Amino acid sequence: EEHEKFYKDDNHPLFYVMADTVFVAAGTLGTNEILLRSRIFGLEISPKLGMGFSGNGDILGFGYNTDLFCNGISMGIKNPLEFRNGPVGPCITGIIDMRRSAENVLEGFVIEEGVCPVATVHFLSAVCQASEILSADVSTSLTIAQRILKNVKVLMSKFSKYSGALANTQTYLIMSHDDNSGRIQLENDQVKIEYKGAGKSNTVEKLNKTLELATAKVNGAYVPSPLWAKVFGKGLITVHPIGGCNMGKDGSSGVVNHKGQAREGTEVYENLYICDGAIVPTALGVNPFFTISCLAERIVNLAAKDRGLEIDYGLVKQQIDWTKPIRRWSSDTVTRNNLENRIHFNEFMKGYFSTEAKASASTMQFTVSVIANNEQSLFDLEEFSAGIAGTVSCRALSPDPLIIEKGKFRLFVKNDEQVDSHAMMYNFNLLATDGKKYRFKGFKKLQNTNVFTAWEQVTTLYVTVFECPEENEYVFSNNMDQNKDDDIDVNHENRKVIGRGILHLEVSNFIKQLSTLKATGNSMKNQGNALFRFIKSFTNMMLMHSFSRFRPLSYPGHFPIARPFYHKHRPQKETFTIESDDKVVTLIHRFKGSKGPVLLVHGAAMSHEMWTTNLVKDGLVDYLLEHEYDVWLNDSRISPTNSECYKQHTLDAIKLDQKAAVNYVRKETGCDKIAVIVHCLGSITTIMGILDGSIEGVGSLITSQVALNPINGVVDIMKRKFGVLTLWRSVFRQEMFDVRTSPDTNLLNYILNQILRFYPVPRGQGCNNALCHRASLCYGTLFQHENINQEIHDHVDEFFGAVNLTTMAHMMTITSAKKLVDFNGNDVYVTEENIKKRLDFPIFLLHGDKNVVFDIESTRKSYDTLIKINAHNMNNYKLFEAPGYGHMDCLWGTKAHKEVFPELLKHLENTQSVYGYGLNLGESIMGEQIGGKLEKVSLSENGSIILGDSKLA
Repeated sequence: EEHEKFYKDDNHPLFYVMADTVFVAAGTLGTNEILLRSRIFGLEISPKLGMGFSGNGDILGFGYNTDLFCNGISMGIKNPLEFRNGPVGPCITGIIDMRRSAENVLEGFVIEEGVCPVATVHFLSAVCQASEILSADVSTSLTIAQRILKNVKVLMSKFSKYSGALANTQTYLIMSHDDNSGRIQLENDQVKIEYKGAGKSNTVEKLNKTLELATAKVNGAYVPSPLWAKVFGKGLITVHPIGGCNMGKDGSSGVVNHKGQAREGTEVYENLYICDGAIVPTALGVNPFFTISCLAERIVNLAAKDRGLEIDYGLVKQQIDWTKPIRRWSSDTVTRNNLENRIHFNEFMKGYFSTEAKASASTMQFTVSVIANNEQSLFDLEEFSAGIAGTVSCRALSPDPLIIEKGKFRLFVKNDEQVDSHAMMYNFNLLATDGKKYRFKGFKKLQNTNVFTAWEQVTTLYVTVFECPEENEYVFSNNMDQNKDDDIDVNHENRKVIGRGILHLEVSNFIKQLSTLKATGNSMKNQGNALFRFIKSFTNMMLMHSFSRFRPLSYPGHFPIARPFYHKHRPQKETFTIESDDKVVTLIHRFKGSKGPVLLVHGAAMSHEMWTTNLVKDGLVDYLLEHEYDVWLNDSRISPTNSECYKQHTLDAIKLDQKAAVNYVRKETGCDKIAVIVHCLGSITTIMGILDGSIEGVGSLITSQVALNPINGVVDIMKRKFGVLTLWRSVFRQEMFDVRTSPDTNLLNYILNQILRFYPVPRGQGCNNALCHRASLCYGTLFQHENINQEIHDHVDEFFGAVNLTTMAHMMTITSAKKLVDFNGNDVYVTEENIKKRLDFPIFLLHGDKNVVFDIESTRKSYDTLIKINAHNMNNYKLFEAPGYGHMDCLWGTKAHKEVFPELLKHLENTQSVYGYGLNLGESIMGEQIGGKLEKVSLSENGSIILGDSKLA
């Protein structure tokens, strides 16, 4: 209590503690929370932090109203002597060990008995009675006398929880194995565990069935965990959370080394140890207590040996007196400026700040006055004339308040690196009483959302504090990205980051802030007009982001000037025509390199430019070219660059284009096997071809967003069940759906564009782009808007086109079946024999964990299928769930080259031994395509493709 009082004292924030060596053992959730928050504040640590979480395969169940007395309801605060049947024994005194009898170690498990806490006994009784009523399995097998006796026991439990049905109820605790694919993350500074599909595995189903059979032997009703109901998404309860800081051989595979020392890449923090269940890298199939204890003792022992220390096991005898801090500090003061012809307001924010050297959290608060020449200067990017004066209090920087010596403020600066994103920017210098100077950079980010989240956004300030050399102390930038950047100042010189923090504006302080909003001027009229214009501009911006659905629709336009783009330094692109087995002519393109080769296959109704677009600064093609890969890209029959896209095609036919592309690359490079990266529909059709044997020569495969088991997100499932495709095809007599549109479209599409304003999208993904809405209707929300830049969002019409409804109907067939099937629904692809014979090679499965086109369960199920059927080579398969990414932003995201592409590159590099070149790439490319005719293609001056004597658009 005294600690809490001291901690909440604004004038006297906690002192930080400096230590040479730190051991973090806050429990799996606590340790992950501390490290995740520390990473936000600047701790450089392995990107695997938070990943690999496991519930240790825990399963909870109950054997209700059995024939045997269990005495398994805890005593609470009652005297054990009052229990006529004897006191309730300790939890877990018996075990059924099924580990050694299992054929596979991952199928082993243990069953232990538990005790129901007295506080939950009434809830347990209600759940058990309801489950018994719903299940007739037990009652039908009992005699009339037995049924009567059972009902009497239920009545007895209503008068005493220590008799009758509850006294004969056994609590089951199972520890088994799971796939440890959960993830711990921070949302709103709170720990959130994401482990979708954990309770839907075959293992959980099988073990619940085992408990059900055991309960039936003693004439009881088996009641699974209440959270395991379908309405709760088949959730599980675990009392053994482990992982998130998994032990690994390097920073790319784990967070700590064998000594428990935290990692960043190949570097190790010699003095930062993690020593609890967070480092256990997999489910253990038994209680983890001994394992965690052994690991912790080993880590401490090795740490002591490394330092030549002897461990003192004596207890600390003197406690900290939180009521007597070393020193107290006076309240902050505010510098106020009364200037004519200005708009000014005061702002008070408080929160937390962390430095790299001072690990414990320090409070930070600032009180500032913002002074603008006029209301427009807050919004006008050119003028940048809003100044800041005031003080900042932060013990991690100085024991005394720091003075804001010079500063600038900007309201709602456009951020083109994110869709419909603006920011309030704070940029000023701080002067401490000891003469040290710091640069304070902060931003509040505002994106499309609802009113309540918009409030949260404009009242949350993200802070970075840099060192401030004197020669740069008066240099300020208008670029928001510079404010957010970790290590680069406005001069693009390396500048040390002192620390980071998050400040909040409370409602009470906001009300005070409104009372300080004033305008100075020569007359009341001028002051009133200035305030009105400022409030109007602020309100319009808030409404624009809070009600983006109601803004005028935006359409990809034909601008009088060239749109912005990123210049790409690439080898000259070569283009060829190829022909499939059914005589359909398609295109294939090449950027020469010395490694690989790698073939990239596009998705539905898209061209190869989804990979090569210059609207993204760092695309996958350029990333591969930087690493010297020989990159090939095809344009299949459903590409908008091919007139065949306006005809009807099944997925079974489209796979022939992928076959022709693979065969051509093999022929031209002389490689028996090549690497292939496939996305969405390209992934589906390529895997179809591999499974039925028509596509050969793929030695390494990367699938993006879907593989063997296409499972839609919730909204797409609803569209399928409500027959949206049938409506468009049968009622409106349409055979195509074009995501492209314009304000001059026909009446049908105009009405559709207006209706799609209200299409259900994930939180924060609303916008007013008509093409984005139509793409969401056709496929599902394609990306997390915060991950892509404004340009690609506004110009995706450049490589999106029309899709034929036969292809979409086939897609509906496979998503209904939840596996790859042919157009007639025949199960000819995903068979155990095909998987054993044709998918026993390295496959990397990529899936954005926020993908709503294909649910993440889709790729997880495919991964589970692969490792189960080809268990002898299970290391061939890797699953990467890209945190925070959706469907397309895994490829187009502004940070994908840092957060996603390295994982793909690692797979290509690690599997080079199973694919590669058989001829010298320097030789000229001539020859014939396997199974078809090959012609060399060149480009005319106006950009048209010349094919012999014919010309293609």
